[in-house]
Parts: sequence; structure tokens; C-alpha cells
Amino acid sequence: MDSQPPSPEEKPREEPRALAGAGVRLFLTSATLLFCELLLIRWIPANVIYVGFFANFLLMGAFLGMGLGTLLGARLARLPVSPFPPLLLAIVLLVPWARLDARIEAREEVFLLPEGASTGANVVLPLVVLLVLLLMAALALPLGPLLRSMRPLRAYAIDIAGALAGIAAFTALSAAWTGPLVWFSVLAGLLAAKGLAEGPGRGSLASVACMACVLFLSHAPPPEGMWERWSPYYRITVSRWGRGAGLAINVNGIGHQTFGPMPRELPRNPPYEQVYRWFPGRTFERVLVVGAGAGNDLV
Repeated sequence: MDSQPPSPEEKPREEPRALAGAGVRLFLTSATLLFCELLLIRWIPANVIYVGFFANFLLMGAFLGMGLGTLLGARLARLPVSPFPPLLLAIVLLVPWARLDARIEAREEVFLLPEGASTGANVVLPLVVLLVLLLMAALALPLGPLLRSMRPLRAYAIDIAGALAGIAAFTALSAAWTGPLVWFSVLAGLLAAKGLAEGPGRGSLASVACMACVLFLSHAPPPEGMWERWSPYYRITVSRWGRGAGLAINVNGIGHQTFGPMPRELPRNPPYEQVYRWFPGRTFERVLVVGAGAGNDLV
């Protein structure tokens, strides 16, 4: 006697996943890629002075990595463990904690391979670009299959929408004067959403552990006696000098301005008196000061 097929009421019910659609996963992947790209371009030069002179190389490495990851992802099966979190942890460990930097003698021009530079100068930039390339390639691996899973025009529209969302998110965070801890936290949230959309894998716990370490390291406070703020464009650090009487301002690790007490005896013919030498006997009730610098020009 043939068994009867189960009635609709008897069939096992599958829990729907709101993020499991290919369109949603493509949107999240594109948004994460562009958000991570801007994060790296903003964060790495702020910690590695030498790389700051060649920020376009980071952009080229990121684009090359995204293209390479898209091509490889279309030909490879899904990896059991995503290589992105371990690579990101490696970058976070190397850049600020290992003092990955190069010192170059002051010159009128800056060259990619300057004469007389320390041996590390020839290694720093290629190493950082390679790490960025591998990181973005690992993040872009799901992009190839997702782009091929739907009609080209629809896939392209979703891809562009996700990229614009990632750019807008990082732009808003920068405008709000947020720092790396907030940036990496948002990146971790995007990765968590991607993980929920793709379904948990065998390496999910390892990925979570790596991202937890990244968040912990990104919260490292500045050295004692130093204050740090992240403006919409730069990393600004303020430290004391001259037995605490003055302040030094660095922008992305480069000296920008210093504040200090005025000497008791002013030098002869100080520059502040030049305007009065140009117009003797004149007084000015309303003055427009252009380029006052740190403010001591108004003395």
C-alpha cells in the first residue's frame, strides 16, 4: 500500500530569514565594501605617516582587491572560514601597535623610494597596499556569485545602491567627529548582518572573536599627557612641551602648530607692527585678520 504524501499541515515548517534574499545580501556586501574602503583610507594614513603621502596607492589596492575578490568568488566555493576578520585583525595589530612606519629626511620633494631613507621606507608602502588588497579581496568574495544570481541591470542597481549607502554612512560618521572605535563597530555590525544573511558557518565563532579583538584594540587610549580627536578630515593630537607651558598640535602625526607663552622681551620690529609702519599715525577700530594661525597673531 502506497503511503500518502503528508498534508500541508504535516509538512515541516522552515523559519524564514528576512536577510536571506540575494538582493539584500548584495546590498549589504556592497555597502560593507565601500564603508571598509573609506575606513582604511582614512585610518591607515593617520597612523602611518609615510603612507599618508601616497594615499592613492591605498585606493588602487582597494579597487584591485575588490576586482580580484569578485573574480575569485565567481569560481570558488564558499570558504568554511572567512579570511576577512583575521586579515583585519592583522592590520589593526601591525599599523598602530607595531609602529609600522618609516622616517625620511626632510626634502623639498618626496619620492616613492627616496635616497638615504631607512630600509623600512622601501617596504612599508608595498606591505600596507598588499594587506589592503588581500583584505578587500576577502571581503569581495561573495560579490561574484551574487552579481550572477539575478539579471544584470537589477544586480548593478542594487550594487550601486549599496555602495552609495556605505559611502553615505562613513561620511556621516566622519562629519560627526567620530573615531575608529565607532567606525570599526559599524563595520562589525555590517559584517554581522552579512553573516545572518548568508547563514552561520563553522568559522562564525572565530570571526566573532577576531572582530572583538579589533574593537578592543581600536579603543586604545593615546599616551599619557596627550589628547586625541578625529576631525571630519584628520586625526588631531595635542601634547604638552616645555615643562607643560606649551602645547603642540599634530595632524596625522605631522607637526602643525605650537602654542607657548610670549617672551617678556619682544624682538625688535616684530611682524605685528608692520601694518602700523605701513600706515603711520593710523588707528583701526575694525580689523579683519586672515590666517591668524593659532591665535597668537592677535596679541
